[in-house]
Amino acid sequence: MDDKTWLGALAKAKVTASLLHHRWEVFTPVTGKAPFDLIAVRGLQLRKVEVKGCGTRRPNGGFAVHLRSIRPNRSGNTIRFLDPAVSDVVAVYLEPIDRTCFFRTTELAGRSTITVHEQPSPNGTPRHLIADYAMLDDGTVAERTKATALKVVDPRGSVGSNPTRSAPPSR
Repeated sequence: MDDKTWLGALAKAKVTASLLHHRWEVFTPVTGKAPFDLIAVRGLQLRKVEVKGCGTRRPNGGFAVHLRSIRPNRSGNTIRFLDPAVSDVVAVYLEPIDRTCFFRTTELAGRSTITVHEQPSPNGTPRHLIADYAMLDDGTVAERTKATALKVVDPRGSVGSNPTRSAPPSR
């Protein structure tokens, strides 16, 4: 088995284990031609999951994850980018540190790579931090990830960046 195939199989197994650990039911397609790798279900929530693996760390300490898929066919190669209409979640397994991250496909659509980091940038440049994406979301907004953006957009203030379900809708 070549390294790429091994990493893909390991990533799928590790993502499945992480989902099971957090009490999601996990289903896999029977054919190899499904547009996503897994289906995760918890209660009435269903997520179509695309799994990606990363086996190397960059010199800056981050992990570059390739989001597009290149598949050979009779007329050449087909390049497939993430499509929010096809999958809901991108699950990334970082093999060198044995960690899994979950991103909404809508946040990554159209991108060919994403870099995730263990630590914030020393100069304050925004980064995708592994800790912010450690669990598959249940439809609520992540506090640390969205806090800055919501405070900038809502200068009058609100009940917080992660409002309760009983909060009145914003106008």
